Amino acid sequence: MAMALGGVALAAAPLPEAGKAYSDNVTLGKGKLSIALVISSSAKKIASGVPILGVPHSGGFLECPKAPHFSTGAPYVEFPFPGAKLKLSGGKYGFTVTETKTNPTFLGSSQKGKLKVTIKGTVGSSTLITGSVSASGDDCTTGAVSYRAKLLATTG
Repeated sequence: MAMALGGVALAAAPLPEAGKAYSDNVTLGKGKLSIALVISSSAKKIASGVPILGVPHSGGFLECPKAPHFSTGAPYVEFPFPGAKLKLSGGKYGFTVTETKTNPTFLGSSQKGKLKVTIKGTVGSSTLITGSVSASGDDCTTGAVSYRAKLLATTG
């Protein structure tokens, strides 16, 4: 879909596929971040949700090496996705959301305190959303960790 304006063709900014899920397909424990984003039926919203291993729901897991944990290896903080509207800026759709939780869940630990997670994303094409996740809190502070969430074949 393109529109001619003053002799210049302008392409419409891509949107993700409505009702579909996007994921970075990183297995928990194999990387610093695992994220899933489920697009609403309007294609201009990302649904809110909590991460569920093996099932596409908006949310994710972020490695927090300094957080106390009871198991071997680094603990992961589980972050729900608060939902977001995609906004057009600079010719691309994107979002930025921040969620602050008290007493967040760390896998393998009983974490207390506060955690602030900021999730950013840009729709690169109808099959790709790229962005970053960062956290700051009592026992978990990270820099921006990048992701490339690709369209999943099914939403399960």
